[in-house]
Amino acid sequence: MRKQSKRTLRLWAALGSLLVTITAFSAADYLAGCLNDSYSLTLPDYLQLKLTDGQHVVASVSTKLGLLEARVIVKSGRASEPVFFVGGKQLQEVPETKIPKEAQECLNAAFLSPSHWLADLASSIKESIVLTAYAAGCVSAAGSHVFKAVDKLSDGRTVLRHTVNGRFCRWVIV
Repeated sequence: MRKQSKRTLRLWAALGSLLVTITAFSAADYLAGCLNDSYSLTLPDYLQLKLTDGQHVVASVSTKLGLLEARVIVKSGRASEPVFFVGGKQLQEVPETKIPKEAQECLNAAFLSPSHWLADLASSIKESIVLTAYAAGCVSAAGSHVFKAVDKLSDGRTVLRHTVNGRFCRWVIV
């Protein structure tokens, strides 16, 4: 049993070293003009919060794009699913097929790079060992919400990849 745990630790250490090395070079994977900014927001279990009726910001973080906020509306003591805003503008969910063509090259560069698929592989391995409890939908899940800016469109909007607790959730534009 000791040998197996030592082997497991060595395997994780080697995998971690490989990911750090590849991540260090991941900036070279991006095309000129593509964005590589990530913003993390820790969303509490807002259903357990004792909030009065009205709109409440349950989490926020300052970003280059403006203040990123998670807001809920409470009516009769019941909180709505969080709605996310950046700089006062609500994030709009968009299917990958509807992302403008000008951003597609950045998506391919960012998410077909070795650092991305190796990070996804490591995340999958970790998830198979440690199970994560999720709420009904990814948007409403408590925990770490990461918004990764991928591309700034010619009309000024920004494409972001939304992950929750390490899992892909959705594409959004603001």
